[in-house]
Amino acid sequence: MRTFLPAVFLFFTITVSAQLQLPLQANRVSALFSANGFLFTDFSYMAQYTVPGYSAGQENNATIFAGGFWMGGYDDADQLHLAASTYRQTGDDYWAGPIATNYTNPDYIDRYSKVWPVDRAEIENHIANWDVPGYLVPPSIAYWPGNGNVANGEAAILAPFYDYNNNLIYDPENGDYPLVRGDKAIYMIFNDAAEEHGESGGEALGVELHVMAYGFDMPEDSALNQTVFVNVSVINRSVNNYNEFIFGNFADFDLGAYDDDYVGCDSNLNVFFAYNGDPVDGPTFGNYGSNPPAQGVIFLNRPMHAFKYYNNDFSVTGNPTTGEDFYNYLNGKWIDGTNQTEGGNGYGGAVPMNFMYPGHPMDPDAWTEMREENVPSDRRGVGSIRPVTLNAGDSMCIEMAYLSAFVFDTVNAEGTTTDVHALGATEILLRRTVDVIDYYNANYEACQIAYQSNPNYSSIVASDIANNISISPNPANDFIEVQLGGENVIGTIMLMDNQGRRIYESTLSGQPSISLEITEYPAGMYNLLIIPESGAILSASFIKH
Repeated sequence: MRTFLPAVFLFFTITVSAQLQLPLQANRVSALFSANGFLFTDFSYMAQYTVPGYSAGQENNATIFAGGFWMGGYDDADQLHLAASTYRQTGDDYWAGPIATNYTNPDYIDRYSKVWPVDRAEIENHIANWDVPGYLVPPSIAYWPGNGNVANGEAAILAPFYDYNNNLIYDPENGDYPLVRGDKAIYMIFNDAAEEHGESGGEALGVELHVMAYGFDMPEDSALNQTVFVNVSVINRSVNNYNEFIFGNFADFDLGAYDDDYVGCDSNLNVFFAYNGDPVDGPTFGNYGSNPPAQGVIFLNRPMHAFKYYNNDFSVTGNPTTGEDFYNYLNGKWIDGTNQTEGGNGYGGAVPMNFMYPGHPMDPDAWTEMREENVPSDRRGVGSIRPVTLNAGDSMCIEMAYLSAFVFDTVNAEGTTTDVHALGATEILLRRTVDVIDYYNANYEACQIAYQSNPNYSSIVASDIANNISISPNPANDFIEVQLGGENVIGTIMLMDNQGRRIYESTLSGQPSISLEITEYPAGMYNLLIIPESGAILSASFIKH
């Protein structure tokens, strides 16, 4: 496996929190995630997407060296904004934490320079026992980042949680708990606005990313037991509308030995993948020998727009270095802006193609690296989804899965038999891709993992009294009067709907009460947050008829 350590990282590794990187180990895969979106590589540049799993004292081979998210779009003045992550050798485009006013505050840095691991068994135990005398909330639930510091410009609700008492405040001691998927999960929050972009040189988008990686412990299901799911919410916190906004997933595949791989894709299954370019992996260190796996990346809820592979050099088919380069690759174009084309290495042909090497490797008539007899080498690439418009305040959700597959027997694909295990692993990978897609479609109606209020909690009046706020009338139709307990509050008042979305905000300048018109809002339950400049946040609820 490749290793390199730029000097900038030596200082970084000494100063960061121990939880800045943690592995998700839910099944036969061990995948390392970082607070700033840097995927699958530790800070000494050792590959940490290991399959099958990780065992101390043993050789732990990896299928991916590095990964990250690319995205870009044009504002209404036709200015390109772009953020990307590859190896962080020239700097960052993403930083741990949500969009905020002050990114250098020690409290902000301390709170967000970490990832949050959660275990479903712990959550189920918490649901059953949170109100039992003597029960202690475990740290993974107690420190879940449900709320942001609104005084620092952070969103009021961050990580998704179930709000038992509907007060919009994450208080697990009163029954709240994280909303997660899988048997084990890791949560990350990062943004692209804290500093200038050193990785791509692109203009900041002003987006906040919420990422949940999760997996299932299912030994009986060979597909799910070698799959890591990744759910990404991209929230546009800027004032810009972005046109032709494209999201992409970058992967530097290293199937054990880094220097003998091929890549391909199946646009019908929305998957791109890597497989060994010769029958035996190696002899470079960290190889899988005679049974190399295949590794895929699947888009589960959105169709692919392009798959682009590129070379580890600085030619027009090599490493991107500017925002325009990265955006060209997201669009399936080369660095010089020309289309990738069918045949050969995809450059300079006559027929434009959004997808590189889209054929089945075992089909001798399809366009594949195998048919072109390319020299197996170090492969890296990016798959992207179809462009969208991402207006100011909008969010989009992307669900992906990383899937590995091995084969130890002869495989038959469409009447073709092979004893080359690298090709057989690809056939198994594509079969299991269908299984993973079917599982996702059968179990998740929506991509978004969002805040949920408790529909059975009705102690609204009691909650208001406890918070020293009164709302009248309640229920209401046109106006509400909010009494602030006789206090002349200086701070902010926010109105949130039952999905935790901020729909109104105003400044309190010392008045003991405030009148709000609610005529335009649909019927349902709403929550008020009072955020004083000093003192505790207060909350109250009311019903709009």
